[in-house]
Amino acid sequence: MWTIRTLTNLLNALDKEYYGKVKELEKALKNGDSIIPHIGNSMEPAAISLLPDILKVKEELLEKGAPFALMSGSGSSIFTMSKDYEVIKNLYNPLNNEGYFVRHTKLLKKV
Repeated sequence: MWTIRTLTNLLNALDKEYYGKVKELEKALKNGDSIIPHIGNSMEPAAISLLPDILKVKEELLEKGAPFALMSGSGSSIFTMSKDYEVIKNLYNPLNNEGYFVRHTKLLKKV
């Protein structure tokens, strides 16, 4: 049975882990380093166990040249980004042809 103390200890441990990840991400952003090693989604393993296609799509994106592939939120979508438009074009068609709902978007510049 879970006790308040057990839950408090667990939450404190998670907070420390999360804080460390945020600090590493902040450091990478300040230094102009890649943030890819510092981002992720802790819900991915559970979502993949329920819907293995999530992993299939992520692996396909990576195999075709995506710099990374992440699940958004609780698994409603998988996304990637690239500065190289050719990479995006090469990713779009195969997944679209397989029947996945695929959209190409652009980041807007500050005005």
